[in-house]
Order: sequence, then structure tokens, then C-alpha cells
Amino acid sequence: DHVVDLLTTIDACKAQMDITLNFDLTKNYLDLIVTYVSIMILMSRVDDRKAVLALYNCAHEFLHSKSDPAYHRLGQMVLEYDPPMKKLSEEFVPHSRHLMPALMSLHKVYPMRNLTAELMRSSNLLGILADPPKMANVPPTDMVGIGTYVFHTVV
Repeated sequence: DHVVDLLTTIDACKAQMDITLNFDLTKNYLDLIVTYVSIMILMSRVDDRKAVLALYNCAHEFLHSKSDPAYHRLGQMVLEYDPPMKKLSEEFVPHSRHLMPALMSLHKVYPMRNLTAELMRSSNLLGILADPPKMANVPPTDMVGIGTYVFHTVV
């Protein structure tokens, strides 16, 4: 429920999901979706979902000396998601307006960040002896560099 509410809130904010413009927002948005879909796929692989849910409740009760307050909602969700993949595809229809641009923005960045070794060899990017000054020059690009920096090195 919280994930669906969060996705709806993000949709209502009308933020532009483009990895080259809003890296942190788009990355975290896609991470949220990937985690949610992964959990649903994992649930679809379990044949007896109700037994797993009952074991979860027993473990929660053992650790916290009380039942999980969201246990009944989890049970309802397990019943609603009986064919999880079908329900999952229906659930993302309203979010496609933000999801598609986020995924398409990866299309611009992914090929440049993930060159094959053969392409690197043919461009002499891996050869120190081929053209050493060429290795020091960063190729010009119209995109902002995407990377993770340690905060104290930026400040």
C-alpha cells in the first residue's frame, strides 16, 4: 500500500523522470519500482502464499510479542494478487506516464556507460601504448556526468 501511495504521489508531483536531468530522483524511482516488482515476482514463485504469510505473522509475534498490525491487509493483498503478474501489469498502467520516460532516458546513457570490451579494444581505449595522450582526454559529451561522489570531495 505504501509503495502504491508513494508512486501515486510522485505521479501527482509531475516531476520529470530523466536520468540525465534528475539523476537521484529517477534512480530512486526506478529502484523503488524494481524492488516492488522483485517482491511481487518472488511472491508469484511461492505456491502456498498463505502459509508463508502465516509464518511471517508467527515470526513477528515471536519477536515483538504482538501480531503485525498490517497482517490483515497483507492477507487481503495476497488474495488480491492471486495471479501476481497479471495484477502487477494492471497496477502499473496509471504510472506509465512517468515510468516510460524514466526507462527511455536510460537508453541515452546506458550504451555510452557500458561499452563492450571489443569496442573498447577497437577504439584503443584499453591500450596504454597505443595513444597515451588520448587516454587522458575525456570525450566531449552533451550530457551531465552521472556518478556517485563522496560528499567531502565535492565540498
